[in-house]
Amino acid sequence: MNDYLRQLSQSLPEPIGSYLNLVKAADLNALVREKYNFTLPQFRAYLDLVAAVYVKETAVESLPGEIKRIFGYSESVAKQLACDLAGVRLLVVADWLAADVAGFIRFWGGDPAKYQSHVLALQKALIEEADYLAKEWAEPAEAEESLTEETDWQAKAAYVKDMLAADFLETLRLDDEDVIGELNDAMLYLLSGDEALKEEWSNALLVNQEILGNQNLIIDGKAAAPTLANWLVYWFSRQGSGQFDVLALSSFMTGDSASAALNVAERELLSKLLITYRNLKFFPESLAGNRPDDWFIIPAPETAETEESTEFSAAEPQMSGRSDEKEAQLRELRTMVDRYPVGSLEREALEEEIEKHER
Repeated sequence: MNDYLRQLSQSLPEPIGSYLNLVKAADLNALVREKYNFTLPQFRAYLDLVAAVYVKETAVESLPGEIKRIFGYSESVAKQLACDLAGVRLLVVADWLAADVAGFIRFWGGDPAKYQSHVLALQKALIEEADYLAKEWAEPAEAEESLTEETDWQAKAAYVKDMLAADFLETLRLDDEDVIGELNDAMLYLLSGDEALKEEWSNALLVNQEILGNQNLIIDGKAAAPTLANWLVYWFSRQGSGQFDVLALSSFMTGDSASAALNVAERELLSKLLITYRNLKFFPESLAGNRPDDWFIIPAPETAETEESTEFSAAEPQMSGRSDEKEAQLRELRTMVDRYPVGSLEREALEEEIEKHER
């Protein structure tokens, strides 16, 4: 939510403030996002609208009109979204709002009864999350906490920052699709509510001292340890600090002397570092496509299918007679293409580049 609404929400009484920020509420927001196929700006506008009703800046009865104004939806779709928003987020705080939320849902053509399960889920989550937090405060924190054990979004933001600053390489090396998926979900949700985090998190990578590779980098004529922070500085010195596309990345990964000195696994980690930095630094413009389900900040681990495809392509040079350099570029492009959804501009550009290399 925007800074103005966030400031107002801090003075909400309990349990209203908790209902606004429950992790379960975030799950319900995700359901609405999926149903209406929100783009990221639309999803942020939706979150702001929910918060505006909670802090009584926007009246419940004005929701259809506000939705038409903000999203440009037709009357019927605006009423449908108003019903869903009110059903999953407002029925549970109807007394606080001093509004006949159920009556408005009926007036807009919906059935408040179908949202009762969401109301009960929020009421149950309020108790469970409060109990969990009380337990966390009462007991010493464990040495390591997984992201899934955190329920406070502010704590999750700090967790992500610490991971990017000190444990990013180790997180990638886990090669765990579930871990990366959970991180991406949390990061995208947090960024949708507070875009300023992109600077904080991208800057965290710029201080990361984890080592990648065993050869020093040459930056401004001086030798520098191959830390993740220095790899980013090295990239800036070669490619600039602006937005970049997958073709520029592929060219760097296969044509630069420093990256070429890395082994295959190390180059994959370097590629993921650069993509993650780009996705954070230039969020949300860096996201590929308009489908929220396809968005990511950190590239997912390679699948077994991708690995098999890479192994197969690696055998081609002996049969085709292509140069080692050209084959290396092809393998890199084929590895990268699976990171992007079918139909995205990034995937299409990579597929075109692959076709050029295969001619």
